[in-house]
Amino acid sequence: MWNSTYHMLNIAQQYEKAFERYSDEDPYYKLDLEGHDGPGVPEKSDWDKARKMAEFLEHFYELTLRVSATSRPTSHTFFHEIAGVVVLLRQWCNSEDLLCAEMGKRMLLKYQKYWGEIGPGVQNLNLIVFFCVALDPRYKLNSYIKMATMVMFGDEIGEQLWTTVVNSFHSLFHEYKEIYTPNEPVAAPNDIQGSLSTSKRLMRSIVAQQMSNNGASRSIAKSELDKYFSEDNEEDTKGFDILKYWKDNSTRLPLLSRMARDLLAIPISSVASESAFSAGGRTLDDFRSSLTPTMVERLICANDWLRGCNSISVEENAKDLSKLEEELVGQDITEDTNATKA
Repeated sequence: MWNSTYHMLNIAQQYEKAFERYSDEDPYYKLDLEGHDGPGVPEKSDWDKARKMAEFLEHFYELTLRVSATSRPTSHTFFHEIAGVVVLLRQWCNSEDLLCAEMGKRMLLKYQKYWGEIGPGVQNLNLIVFFCVALDPRYKLNSYIKMATMVMFGDEIGEQLWTTVVNSFHSLFHEYKEIYTPNEPVAAPNDIQGSLSTSKRLMRSIVAQQMSNNGASRSIAKSELDKYFSEDNEEDTKGFDILKYWKDNSTRLPLLSRMARDLLAIPISSVASESAFSAGGRTLDDFRSSLTPTMVERLICANDWLRGCNSISVEENAKDLSKLEEELVGQDITEDTNATKA
């Protein structure tokens, strides 16, 4: 478990001086660690390696926490995370420290397996990652995203991939346009028994009307996409809310808002952050693996509702009970007094 290793090394560094002092005060300390082919007493070189390993794993641990978030969208930030990983691994590969270089090379091989080039001209990186960052109004498909693609894949392959990304994004937009742009109905003729010349004029009118509708639809779709890319990028502030942006601009950019609604809802990671670095297997019994999608949805919703319930305040309940008790006692005293008078 890489996350457990990171936490262990991160905490152990704080006790380096304690281990050195323990070695001076306890005569059995060295004997216990060095006997029976033990690992021996940790030396300065061991602590240096532990610090380097913890520093190396810290980047991936924090990245895992960011992409495993469940209360906010993460798909539009994943491209930046992956690009940062490439730069980090290449820096470690070029390190003069042999340990750092070895760790970087091994991790870079893992990266290439999941996100690198899997064949001539074929990249193992889902285009949805690019589409989501294109729908981020702080970046869109600007020069920064293009240059990051070049750094990740090289100039030649990066240029080919960038062309594919741009064309595919436009194609996806036009698919949404075909689905969600309504076509105006064409009025039916009042009299279809006219002469041949009347029929010709009628057909020309219908065809012209359809061409006009299709042309207007294409013009609207094109102007919406061009409008979005031609506008200035939003400021990259810390509290920027991408969902609020598309909600506020849903009337002005209806098709792109639909795309953002669908794409930004995709979770980048379906694995819990505490399990991301776990090498252990996950076994589902026959009962859990046979649950229907409806039942799984009910269980998830019920779990969210239970977690979202307000916690019970014992102090507030105690105050209410005390007040109720005083009222009941007062009522009993009044009844006893009335009975005595009677």
